[in-house]
Amino acid sequence: MIEVSSKDNQWIKTATKLKQKKGRQKSQSFLLEGERYIQYAYDNAFEIDAIMFSREKWDQLDQSQQGTYEAMGICIVLEDSLLELVSETVNSQGAIAIVKMKSLSHDPLERKESLLIYLDRLQDPGNLGTIIRTADAVGIKTIFMNKGCVDPYNAKVIRSTAGSILNVQLIHVEEDEKALQAIKSKGYHIVATDLNANHSYLDKTAYGHQNCLIIGNEANGISESVKRLSDVRVIIPIDGYAESLNASVAAAIMMYKLKEIQDLLS
Repeated sequence: MIEVSSKDNQWIKTATKLKQKKGRQKSQSFLLEGERYIQYAYDNAFEIDAIMFSREKWDQLDQSQQGTYEAMGICIVLEDSLLELVSETVNSQGAIAIVKMKSLSHDPLERKESLLIYLDRLQDPGNLGTIIRTADAVGIKTIFMNKGCVDPYNAKVIRSTAGSILNVQLIHVEEDEKALQAIKSKGYHIVATDLNANHSYLDKTAYGHQNCLIIGNEANGISESVKRLSDVRVIIPIDGYAESLNASVAAAIMMYKLKEIQDLLS
């Protein structure tokens, strides 16, 4: 265990850099707050560089618990004012880990999952977090995200996933056409939601045995260039006066519908 009382300490500098997207991308690490999620990350084979504790939180742990955390990574005890520099929540839980992002060990398309998600310029952290959490609940393991999407390791996104970010594989896409053509070449049916679509989302004939669902930007929907690469466009009917559905709500409806279809086909 290391005690730190200066904001000039290297661990403090490292952690504060991870509050910015640039710092996270450079180090390929992110901050994870809360004992339950830190334990979950460790159990799911994430590499933990260090765990920072408030003095109060560390002193509350018995010797066995302290030993468990020391087996996960370097344990650092901070003064409250320093923990506030690192924490991204109003009321810190007193334990914050520096966690390495997992690198791809293989082509995710080789797993032949029945359902994939492809996010097109999704910008709201809450929406992204909810979609990740819902995908995890449905059993979806892989989510593709193009260049216009919000950083999934943003603190707001991580909090709204309620730990599900640790269960899914996030694939960052540089070129939409290249990525979607690769997905199609593996036998996936590309499904886009569109207010001008001819198929209702309830139409079972609109889907294939393996599907990739595209969810678009909150304000502008799916871009025309991405939409042109889809195999089918479906609409979730709006019978009231709302102009459209929230992106994460539409995504949840579609994910469960596709799961239902695939359960019937299996």
